[in-house]
Amino acid sequence: MTNPKTPEPRGGAIFAYGYHEAPYKLDSGPHPFVDWRYVNAGRVRWQTPTGEAPLWAYEEIKEVEGVPERIPYGLRLVAQPAEKIGPVIGTDRDWEFMIYAHTMLDLGGKYGLWYEALPPKDYGAAGLLCYAESADGITWTKPNLGLVEFAGSRDNNIVIDGSKCPYGQFHGNSVFVDPNAPPEERFKVIYWSKNVPDEVIARLKQENPESVDPFGESNKCGVLLGTSPDELHWTLHDKLLFCHTCDTQTIAYYDSFLRRYVLFTRSLQFGRRSIARSETADVTRWPVPEVALWTPVDGDPSDDLYLNSKTVYPGTRTVHLMFPTVYRRRADNCVIRAASSPDGIAWQWLPGEVLQTGREGEWDGGCVFPGCGLTEISGDRVALPFAGYRYPHKYPRFGRVGQFGLAVWPKERLVALQADEEAEFWTPAMILPGDSLYLNFETSRAGYIKVAVEGVEGRTLDDCDALFGNELKKQVTWEGNPSMGIREDQKVLLRFKMRSAKLFSFEVR
Repeated sequence: MTNPKTPEPRGGAIFAYGYHEAPYKLDSGPHPFVDWRYVNAGRVRWQTPTGEAPLWAYEEIKEVEGVPERIPYGLRLVAQPAEKIGPVIGTDRDWEFMIYAHTMLDLGGKYGLWYEALPPKDYGAAGLLCYAESADGITWTKPNLGLVEFAGSRDNNIVIDGSKCPYGQFHGNSVFVDPNAPPEERFKVIYWSKNVPDEVIARLKQENPESVDPFGESNKCGVLLGTSPDELHWTLHDKLLFCHTCDTQTIAYYDSFLRRYVLFTRSLQFGRRSIARSETADVTRWPVPEVALWTPVDGDPSDDLYLNSKTVYPGTRTVHLMFPTVYRRRADNCVIRAASSPDGIAWQWLPGEVLQTGREGEWDGGCVFPGCGLTEISGDRVALPFAGYRYPHKYPRFGRVGQFGLAVWPKERLVALQADEEAEFWTPAMILPGDSLYLNFETSRAGYIKVAVEGVEGRTLDDCDALFGNELKKQVTWEGNPSMGIREDQKVLLRFKMRSAKLFSFEVR
């Protein structure tokens, strides 16, 4: 495999992403509110009748008054529940006893979905990688590809036979497009395997000791890579990337800011499953992942984490999201929640649940597990694939198991910056990529949103034409004027005032 030249050490992620810069240079495209990055923290300024009070003094200063300066109030972040569509793909082929671990990608003109299928017991438990495609992301077909033989026939949609993999197993995969790779290796699949020979692990431990952990070594397992020029024809490589026990979907991608490959997988601490992260400049050599997200403290003490569903919001470079399944051991049930990060390294849980199981007996009434690939689909929507199962996770399984559905939101509406009553905030100082401001929002009948451009004449809150209703992309105007009245490369602070409103994103053009 061809790898890019190893870059110099990246330093801290805050510098790679430019978050230390003031003013911050804003990307073009949408900016969903998934954390507090676009809400200025403000400060309290202390002053006396004659001016600002010094921070240090040898004697007590009398008549000191605290004056709030750009202090936000009345706001909270709330993850928005998804609409559930499905099932859209079922276990309707002879080789599909159970399906799981799936990736959805926009391939330009069509959507591709790769998923694992566990065949019936007579055909072993190595795992198969199958492929489906769709024109709209909703209606899917399983093409007869003629690539892999199963039960004496090639009339199937199988692209990888796990029994033919280097160590005879294929599990927990995800597919990604590598922007650094030569055309013949543009697509990559990362997957987990057991039964790795002792000598292979010993050699890796000698060459790259940071790539082997005791748990993975004792279980004789690790993570491997496959490459493809398209989405169908795969070459599987026998080099062990790292030795770690991660019997879950491992998700990998290339971060253009860090100039590193990044992956998320499973780890274990204090008897609970957690989500771990690793990064590398060489896609064939990884350190053992370190824990990045653990059980939320606002949940149940029996909560555990399954999967991670790491993604970046479509059309952005810095809006990192995860949609882990929170598995409740006490009741053997689960929900999907959301977590966000400004850099893919430091993570925080978002309040609220995004998807619950269906009713008992329904196709997803036992448990739901997210896949890989938040993707724009028709109808101004974004969709995340998920797997639904009739039975609770640890319930005895029998018969065909697993179907795929979609968790769907209106575009950019995964998280709301919500004002139940009056609220106000300022953005940090920014350099904007244009002069027109657009908002994605929803208000009650009595609610509104107004925006001011600080320091620009005619762009005050009083000048702003109030926004209300339900709009995916509405331009802000000031007495009918759509221009923010700013110069190119001018430092800008935006001031928002809201009442009974949800603000989902903003965009500057």
